[in-house]
Amino acid sequence: MSDGGILAKLDEINELPTLAVIAGELNRLLDDENTSASKVGAAIEKDQALASKILKLVNSAFFGLSSRVSSITHAITILGFNTVRNAAVSISVIKSFSGKGQGEQFNLADFWSHSVSVAVIARHLAEKCGLQTQNDCFTAALLHDMGKVVLSQCLTEKFEMVSSRMKREGISFNEAEKGIIDIDHAGIGAYLAKKWKLPPGLVDAIRYHHVPTKSAQDWELLLVVHGADVLSHFIGDGFKEHEAAYSTEEGRKKLCDRMHPDATAALEKALKMLPQWAPRACKEIESARIFFQ
Repeated sequence: MSDGGILAKLDEINELPTLAVIAGELNRLLDDENTSASKVGAAIEKDQALASKILKLVNSAFFGLSSRVSSITHAITILGFNTVRNAAVSISVIKSFSGKGQGEQFNLADFWSHSVSVAVIARHLAEKCGLQTQNDCFTAALLHDMGKVVLSQCLTEKFEMVSSRMKREGISFNEAEKGIIDIDHAGIGAYLAKKWKLPPGLVDAIRYHHVPTKSAQDWELLLVVHGADVLSHFIGDGFKEHEAAYSTEEGRKKLCDRMHPDATAALEKALKMLPQWAPRACKEIESARIFFQ
């Protein structure tokens, strides 16, 4: 089945997740430069579960505030519009995929565990390199593999074939897709993100996270997500073997061999500091897993 045929089939599937109404409303509000924190707060308060998550986020170890925040409007002022939008989108996406039926070879808990790991690593890479896309990096990285969930739910037979080949030949999921499905999980995830009207840079980060291309809307964002994904797979989602993996010359060479050269160059400062920031990242990964459960 061709790319177009697969995407057309996805369009016909009624069960395909849709972005929550509140997340869509926030996207529209935050596209308006005159939007106020009170307007955004009023929209969020329509969904008490989301409001609770936002308050939990602002009071979490991510921000380390000295006093507790109990007002949504105050939380928005502290977090900023982009962080709030990204949190709302991330929470909505996870909720939309939770509880759905997946193929026998798909483990949703492992999937989100890896996604959260990549998201936290991406935020650290952006922070250590002084990039301006830290919050966008977290969201793009969290959603980078969501095409796999769509494959497991909507094209189950294809997903099972890819998974079987991956295990049988000892290759990556992305490599195993070749020859079995014309449009890979990255393309499917990007298609869904575009349907949800997510920012073009985020859509391209999902689409090209395995093979970075300079035609992407946000090259910097793409390199961070790509680098974080490679680093997470290289070190392991537990992120506990950082010293053995990157504190030696051999470890650094092995990692750089797996990463796009432009990403290696752009993220060099953060990669050299890996042994220093990895322990904190480990703790944040565990906190993030709890937060997004």
